[in-house]
Amino acid sequence: MPFFGDIRRAQVLTLALNPSELEFRDHRWPISLDPAALTSRLIHYFDLPEPEAYHWFDPLEKALLYIGCSYERNAAHVDL
Repeated sequence: MPFFGDIRRAQVLTLALNPSELEFRDHRWPISLDPAALTSRLIHYFDLPEPEAYHWFDPLEKALLYIGCSYERNAAHVDL
């Protein structure tokens, strides 16, 4: 199941269809990631300095703040 963020500590999950094929262009996601590197990249998706999280998550991050949550602390996203 595709996910973004640290699902191990998530108290809240957002769920949506994958919003954009642009997220998975080569400059953002190297094709040569092995399973361990891919898992690490997904878990740390929102706290990696480069590349920044895709801008599609900005409105969801703002909505999460209303309930005291954030992708950087206690939320993760799951693609449907």
